[in-house]
Amino acid sequence: MARPKSFELLQQHWKTKQKSNPRLSLRFLARKLELSPSYLSKIFSGQKPLPLARTRALAAALDLDPVALRALERAIVREQSPDEDTRENLDLDFDGSSLRELPSASFESAASQTALEEWYYLPILDLVTCHGFDPSWIAEQLGLKEDVAARAWKRLQELGWVEEKAGKWRKVTERIRFSAPRIDEKIQRHHTKMLQKAADELAYRKSPEDFKRRLILGASVATNEASYRKAEKFLEEALFKTAEILATGRADRVYYCSVQLFPLSRKKSTT
Repeated sequence: MARPKSFELLQQHWKTKQKSNPRLSLRFLARKLELSPSYLSKIFSGQKPLPLARTRALAAALDLDPVALRALERAIVREQSPDEDTRENLDLDFDGSSLRELPSASFESAASQTALEEWYYLPILDLVTCHGFDPSWIAEQLGLKEDVAARAWKRLQELGWVEEKAGKWRKVTERIRFSAPRIDEKIQRHHTKMLQKAADELAYRKSPEDFKRRLILGASVATNEASYRKAEKFLEEALFKTAEILATGRADRVYYCSVQLFPLSRKKSTT
């Protein structure tokens, strides 16, 4: 029998949390959440469902970012709600607060301000995870000038985002996600730069092998507000699922995955 999606997500986030804090125990977490250790153990073993009302407290304890929280809440609603309309209407903000208002969001925001100083910081962090990585790769692999690559590498070391252990470099920060509940100029500039790089791929690299190494799709669709909201959530979750798939196996290159969904026409006036 297949495990519920919420159970799989909880197991995944619990393992990630334990990896960063090996001393963390379910007993300690239970005290923090004011639950009995046996009850919490049954939740994490899939014997008991996680009450939706407890989701956000647990999310805060596990340092889930807003995207991970929303995925967990949606999985719980799908599994526990007998009402099909409720399962479909997943825009509901269950306790009236914003999905962005988690303790982890403030850290995430602070990290994003630094990570987006230059477009190449994040790709360098991913390049570090490639098999046999050497800092001398950076300039050639990302098309940077040698002095720019050297400064960027020094900056990432100063930030403590990369470290050398047993003669090998590793990325200290496992994952950085960016939430943009409001307009953020740094995030806008970052996406603009990455879209320009996508345009460069179309304009300047036209060999058959280059085309095999990229996926570019597009569709123009007439829609409405309700359908757009459903598609928005689907694409958001699909993007991170795609990233998880890409992250499997031994890495030997860095890709950038971007999803764009924007209006081509204005909303038709009803007056």
